[in-house]
Amino acid sequence: MLLTPHFSLEEFTLSSTALALGIENTPEPAHLENLQKLAQRMEDVRALFNVVIEITSGYRNPQVNHAVGGVPNSAHALGLAADFHVHGFTDLEAAKRIRDSALKFD
Repeated sequence: MLLTPHFSLEEFTLSSTALALGIENTPEPAHLENLQKLAQRMEDVRALFNVVIEITSGYRNPQVNHAVGGVPNSAHALGLAADFHVHGFTDLEAAKRIRDSALKFD
């Protein structure tokens, strides 16, 4: 299912930990709404770089979040956070470019 033109729900819910432990990492409806908003924000990041963005960690249901050592109130567990890699840039280069842009982030 596409959340936005360049990001799918599967990208935000894929978890090697969930797969290894046999945990279904399906978001609740409220978390799905958050993921749609997050994907739109990631479209802004993609537009800034104009290259492929790889989501390396997105939504984690409570079981997955616990299994990876996440804090109970993690933004990942709410569908409000994503770790990602910008193709062709180091993570530090990408972070600096986002920092220096007009994009709002935390």
